[in-house]
Amino acid sequence: MNRTGFRFSEADIAPDLPPDIAPHLLKTFLIGEEKRASAVLGLGITDLCNLKCPFCYYRQDGASGKHTVMTPDFLKRILKGVGRVGTIMIGLEGEPLCHPDFRTMAELCSCHADNVVLVTNGLLVTSDTVGVLNECGVKAVFLSCDAVTPETYGRLRCGGSLEVFSRNARLLAASFGGGVCLHSVVTEVNWRELVLLPEFARDLGITRLSLTQLRNNEWSELNGIRRATAEEIREFAVAVCRTAERCGVSIVFDYLFGDRDLGEWLRGELKAFSCARADLASSCLSPWTAASVLADGRVFPCCGDIAPVRPEALNFDGIFNCRALLRLRYALSGPDLPEVCRKCREGEYR
Repeated sequence: MNRTGFRFSEADIAPDLPPDIAPHLLKTFLIGEEKRASAVLGLGITDLCNLKCPFCYYRQDGASGKHTVMTPDFLKRILKGVGRVGTIMIGLEGEPLCHPDFRTMAELCSCHADNVVLVTNGLLVTSDTVGVLNECGVKAVFLSCDAVTPETYGRLRCGGSLEVFSRNARLLAASFGGGVCLHSVVTEVNWRELVLLPEFARDLGITRLSLTQLRNNEWSELNGIRRATAEEIREFAVAVCRTAERCGVSIVFDYLFGDRDLGEWLRGELKAFSCARADLASSCLSPWTAASVLADGRVFPCCGDIAPVRPEALNFDGIFNCRALLRLRYALSGPDLPEVCRKCREGEYR
């Protein structure tokens, strides 16, 4: 995975685990066999992408001209080692539909999870794709779209077309109904027009929205895409919820809206809207419930800014209980948030 650089390494999360604490961690913090149904396995099956978005968290600079595509045999090895889990989410690093054998990859995932979820920019979807998703038992599709006008879409989704996206989104909505969710990144560039996102979604036949804030990173800064201010988010949140109420569309504000002052304000403000909720847990549960494997076999310990690590083994214990996740759990069990988690909540990815 080519990125402008991760801010934190595994060693930055916490000091080495004390030998006397390891048994306690094994007993208390790790996902055991009995909790497989709640485990979420993320899969980045390729770092290829059909877009060059100026704020992409997984920015590919293409300097080497090399890309990684996970093979079906390698995926079989991972899935055999992990065993059956509750959810497999396909969609990290690149666009999963760029994978040359997406059907096989999706079929393999469907045999090892109760739920398979696809995260896609939607531009490569065809009627054949919809058929494949249905045949493979995909239950939900998260569609990434950060604009409602062609101009802004062209700026934020470089190489894409809002017209093509809209056509393909309607195909998915017609087949999956409430299983389709429109996922948008709110920035200083698009927050004003995203007030109309519920209307846009309704016209596509989509009734669910998921909103997140931009993770500031070197690539987005270089391209002049920055995080919306707290004042802009407050104005946006109230306005978009009013639009959603009128359109019959539901909204979830994710944990990146969860810094202390904004999170408390958002929790209180959303009580006035039946259509909206904020997924702002006081503590992050991700290190206990989820792990992701990238196309080259490295484990991405969380969705934050920690560099991927090589697991000791490609099995359930090696992936979900890798040393980086142990360190995160250990650090989060203390009285103070570790720096990497504090920066995640505050959005200070610089």
